[in-house]
Amino acid sequence: MHRTSAFTLAFVLAGLLFVSPVHAQRGLDDLSDLGETLQRLSKGYADNYVQPVTDAFGAGVNSGLFRSADVGNSVIPGFPFDVYAGVSVSGTFTSSMKTSFRPFGGGSETFGDGRFTVTYEGSGEVPTVLGQTEPTNEDIVIIDNQTGETVLREKAPQGLLDTRVAPLIIPQVGVGSIAGTDVQLRYFPKSKLSWGGSSYGKVGVFGLAVRHDIDQWVPAPLPINIAVQGAWNQFSLENELQGQTQEVLDASGWAFNLQASKGVPVLPVIFYGGLQYEKFNVNYDYTLPNIGDISLAQTAANRFRGLAGFSVSLAVVRFNVDYAIGSANNVVTAGLGVRL
Repeated sequence: MHRTSAFTLAFVLAGLLFVSPVHAQRGLDDLSDLGETLQRLSKGYADNYVQPVTDAFGAGVNSGLFRSADVGNSVIPGFPFDVYAGVSVSGTFTSSMKTSFRPFGGGSETFGDGRFTVTYEGSGEVPTVLGQTEPTNEDIVIIDNQTGETVLREKAPQGLLDTRVAPLIIPQVGVGSIAGTDVQLRYFPKSKLSWGGSSYGKVGVFGLAVRHDIDQWVPAPLPINIAVQGAWNQFSLENELQGQTQEVLDASGWAFNLQASKGVPVLPVIFYGGLQYEKFNVNYDYTLPNIGDISLAQTAANRFRGLAGFSVSLAVVRFNVDYAIGSANNVVTAGLGVRL
């Protein structure tokens, strides 16, 4: 793939289905709202095309929020705080996500008071961003019903990401505790991100989570640690178009979880698990030449998840891994960090 953002390219391709300064204006100059109409059609196509990206981001960002339910116990005797600094690596399985869809309601759409018809020719479905990465056989076609002429014919966009697992890496730092409460900060300054010869623009991450120890309020000792946590995360993607910086993607979401953990007395191992409710919204905004802005607002499919995992501590180094079964997507998460 050329050196361009996968997400930006998704919108360019979806938009250019209906935008060609050479072809799209032939016979259409008298349609004053053509730009608005094409923008609407492009938006509908792009909405289906990029939904798997939203689902993958939402599932990935809301992962790796905890590694045990033990709040505020330092591994260094006498040290008043529990400090953790590490990185979380999540992988969202894409097998449950759509790889194709039927555009225009599975048939065709008319616009311009019925003068023009937009349809597609091919097997009946076109790829999403996670679909077929080879050039497709489907053609998007606009026909002038008055003349019967084809005023635009373009190939449907092919898929861009051929992967079974969508990865996401997030640095994070946690500090606690005060009155059985700790905080966790996620931060990645806006920086250029490249992978596999492709540039993905400038990516930035910010997140904050607050966790509180529940078992401290139980009069009798409990055999496990229990805590509750609330988290908010924000993710952004910027790219360059014609010398100007655009925020192509702005995403944010929150999560609430109930977590529990139990250590093994003779081993440096903690088993943990939890239930989580979450929501993640993504706003895409892209300016297409000769058309204007195409803006999409989507919500990730995942709402609930149950997860289980374990962490291993060797001196001040902690490694953890867990598996989450979500209402829409499953996620595996690994973490590595230093705990004081």
